[in-house]
Amino acid sequence: MILPSYSRPLEFISDPKELDYVVLGQFPMGGADAPWFWIVRYDQSHPKVVFFTFANGFEILKTKNNGYPDIRSSAYTASFGYTNIYHYNGQRYVLIHEYHKEIKPKT
Repeated sequence: MILPSYSRPLEFISDPKELDYVVLGQFPMGGADAPWFWIVRYDQSHPKVVFFTFANGFEILKTKNNGYPDIRSSAYTASFGYTNIYHYNGQRYVLIHEYHKEIKPKT
C-alpha cells in the first residue's frame, strides 16, 4: 500500500491499544526534492516517533520484524534514485538495506 502525501491514522501497524499516525512535513519541515514523513505512535500516554524518512513515498510491506511490518521508502531526483528498507527493532524502525541508482542523462 503506497501512502499518499497526507496525514492519517495507521491502525493496522501497531497494537490495537495504540494508534500510529503518518505525519507529512510541510515547509519549512521538508526537503527540496522530497517531503519528510514521520510515523508517530500514540499509546494513550505520550507520542513517540518510531519512523522518519525523506522520500517521495513509502510502502508498508507484508513482511514483519518483531511483530511490525517492514517499510520501504523511495525517492528520486534528476541525478539519482534510492530505495530503503526498514525493520522494526522493538523500539523504532531502523535502516536495514539501502539501494542507490545513478540516473544518467540520455545523450
